[in-house]
Amino acid sequence: PIVIGGAGFSIFPRVLFEQLTPDYAICGEGEASLLALLALLPNHQTPAQLAQIGGLLWWDGETAVQNPRSGVCPRMQLDFDEELVHYYWKHSGMLNVQTMSGCPLNCIYCTYPLIEGRKLRTFSPEAIVDTLARFQRQGIHYVFFTDSVFNDPKGQFLRIAAKIAEKGLKTPWMAYFRPQAISAENVGLLVKSGLRAVEWGTDCSTDATLEAMGKGFTWKTVFEANRV
Repeated sequence: PIVIGGAGFSIFPRVLFEQLTPDYAICGEGEASLLALLALLPNHQTPAQLAQIGGLLWWDGETAVQNPRSGVCPRMQLDFDEELVHYYWKHSGMLNVQTMSGCPLNCIYCTYPLIEGRKLRTFSPEAIVDTLARFQRQGIHYVFFTDSVFNDPKGQFLRIAAKIAEKGLKTPWMAYFRPQAISAENVGLLVKSGLRAVEWGTDCSTDATLEAMGKGFTWKTVFEANRV
């Protein structure tokens, strides 16, 4: 059987599924859905069983069916391949960690809400800190948080920073930030937890363009965030 998926596919899942006609496809994360599908394939799978797999696209006769995505985050505590960890550290000087999935924002150019979904799903701060601690023991001392926006509106980023500071980890890190809700108090906590650099999602420099792009903040907010 042919199964397709991935970031590009998840932007236009129905169109690509109907044009490419694979046996199955997965829209969004595949860590759990692919395993569930593989468990069914050796047997005579029923439509009722296929309908339970989050994000799966499948054929019911000649009709394409697309299941809703699962509301559960992929498993965070991965068994990292030590060889790959050391390769990335040696050649890039940092390792990547994801702390949440999904984006509820409305920037008109962005594909993250299509790839990861609009519902913000957060990983356990404890699992994230455990991962950083493992990296630190391996001599890895720079991490990039790869979330589309690290400073999420639910404040998960502050809980992660507080947990890192509480554990006394010394791993410097950077992340993508939205220039919003940036207070001196928040920045103090972030720096204490290891923040060393910020990549702002500003993208333009006038209020007219910010509004047209659906950014949801003004240039005054950008200036103030940089000042803080």
